[in-house]
Amino acid sequence: MKIIRTTFAFLILVMTLLIVSGCGKGVRTEETEEQTVIQTVTRGNLSLDISAVGNLALSQKETLAFELTGTVKEVLVEVGDYVEEEQVLATLDTSERDDQLKTLTRAIETKDQALLQAEINYQNAEDALDRVNSQVYADQKKAEAELEVANAKISLASVQEIYDIVESQYLDNWTVPERIRNYNQKKAQLDIAKIVLIDAEKKLADVSVDLEIERETKQKELVIKKSQLEDAQQQLDEAIAALEEAQNQEWNITAPYEGFITKINLVEGGTIQKGAAAIVIADPDEFEAEVYVSEMDIFNIAVGVPATAKVDAAQSLILPAEVVKISPTATIQQGVVNYTVKIKIRSIDDMIIEAGETMQKALEDLEPGELPPTLERAVEAGRMTREEAEEIAKGMQNFEFPERPEGKEGESPFGGRGFAFGDRAFAFGENSSGGNIQFPAGNLGQTVTSTSNFQLREGLTVTVNIVTQEINDVLLVPSAAITMKGGQNYVKVVLPDGTTEERAIETGVSDWQNTEVISGLIEGDQVEVTLTSSSSSTQSGGFFGPGIIRR
Repeated sequence: MKIIRTTFAFLILVMTLLIVSGCGKGVRTEETEEQTVIQTVTRGNLSLDISAVGNLALSQKETLAFELTGTVKEVLVEVGDYVEEEQVLATLDTSERDDQLKTLTRAIETKDQALLQAEINYQNAEDALDRVNSQVYADQKKAEAELEVANAKISLASVQEIYDIVESQYLDNWTVPERIRNYNQKKAQLDIAKIVLIDAEKKLADVSVDLEIERETKQKELVIKKSQLEDAQQQLDEAIAALEEAQNQEWNITAPYEGFITKINLVEGGTIQKGAAAIVIADPDEFEAEVYVSEMDIFNIAVGVPATAKVDAAQSLILPAEVVKISPTATIQQGVVNYTVKIKIRSIDDMIIEAGETMQKALEDLEPGELPPTLERAVEAGRMTREEAEEIAKGMQNFEFPERPEGKEGESPFGGRGFAFGDRAFAFGENSSGGNIQFPAGNLGQTVTSTSNFQLREGLTVTVNIVTQEINDVLLVPSAAITMKGGQNYVKVVLPDGTTEERAIETGVSDWQNTEVISGLIEGDQVEVTLTSSSSSTQSGGFFGPGIIRR
């Protein structure tokens, strides 16, 4: 069942692509200069674009690094290796791990001791502030000041009494040297005692002010001790976090996604610093290209507009893309002004799945026995028989388009299957990164004959077409069917009886391959188209298929 579902999944996509691209049956010319074919006028989409040449570049690269400094033990990959998600790419010598953990553990012990001392200092400061704020302490300070005043008074009274005696003796006979000396000494002591009393009385009067100043000082000391405590706690937390980080650090480098290695900056036995660029990995499915757009065309494009990229080495490979960046500054060379425009290539897997989903949605609205519009138009254009179309439609109606399984978003849903339909052989590779796709020979131009030819690689030259104007569901006629006479456009219309008539038409937008018809024709008219060829070729009439028409 899986093989059948895979086969029809890709059949849906390929038939869609064949019909959209007009890669079906046509009129074959054999070594002739001119060949007239009849084409049915139908409705379709038309787009105008500008072309530029650039080179593919990997758009998603990631530089990987070790989470810590160490000695490189093993490098398990080489440049160019394709790796799976979470695959180990390189390892460090784990013998250094114990020494590092011991150092970090000792640091925790030191910080813990510092925190303990900071807690003691903070508690002492808090106790000191509480003591200063208590009434007992205030009463004690006042009592000490009163006692100091009392002692100063007692001392002054004692000195005053002795001074009075010495002064009396001095006044009785002030010419005696000993009396003069005693008088001066006791007078100085009396002056000191008076000053001490004044200071004590002032201190008693200021006891409340001094107490408030002491409270403010203790409060400031408490704030400082709290800050020191918080710093100590933070340092301990950081030391613990460093140990936990080291314990949880990966000593390996692993691939964050499927990809291939583009650069290695490691040598086994060498030392690598934490965070230093070690290995560069790239996603093989993410590509972009930069091209130059002239100043005449730059105003016709904007970020988000669709584009395509044709790989020059495989002309059959046309990749959907979109404009993601337009440089605001110009590049001027020899007077020529260009602007750098970056496009991003869409995922091929996503394109395939979208094609399947679009086809499924179209099938839901079909009546029993009715053909999908794309197949109906292919039959009308003669690209296949109705029997072939009914066979394809029958298989499509019994098919459930595969989805990527959960957890396998990076893998193709087709699993490396292939099939044959008539003279067309198709193969789809194991996953999108390998790019193992082979398109049918003779239908898409140059055949992609091997998986290595198809695999996208950085540096491949691509021709980028950026859509500048797009119109949908308009009447289209091959530009080769139009002739001009006297400023009027004409086509040769094939009438039901096989005769032809020249009919004037009014035209609109043209991409040089197909032209919009505003009036003069209706859907279903048949016109003559004159084709020229210098070698054997197949004319596909692709301009009548649905989808964007490309030059």
